[in-house]
Amino acid sequence: MKDEDSRVQTEATKALERQGEPAVKSLIQALKNKDVNFRYGVVIALRKIADTRAAPYLADIVKSARIMPKGVEAITPDVYWAADTLGVIGDPSHIPLLENLKARIIERGIEEKYVDTEIYVGGTSTEDEICMIDEAIQKLK
Repeated sequence: MKDEDSRVQTEATKALERQGEPAVKSLIQALKNKDVNFRYGVVIALRKIADTRAAPYLADIVKSARIMPKGVEAITPDVYWAADTLGVIGDPSHIPLLENLKARIIERGIEEKYVDTEIYVGGTSTEDEICMIDEAIQKLK
């Protein structure tokens, strides 16, 4: 996981995911990587394994979320999926954290998906992000 090559990192993450529960500690350590796309893959692996030991570390990702300016998604994919995964493996103590993330996104302003006439240039819309957070909160209640 310390290899600089993103392909090697991706394959290592997939191998750990296949190991399941025994790999959770290694995947949690991998969340320290600064690369958003790499962390996204690690979060997805942790989601599939669904081990509650990952919840505090996913909460840390959500806590440190930087709300992006208008014109792009409000949150990065690692934050999106960390919040969503908390709805699966978290507990009610995570509800205030998710509500805070939602409030910060709403404060930034709602945006629809945006599409270029030639190619799709957008990802999730702000409304999708808010809806996902609401669903995660409902799962924790």
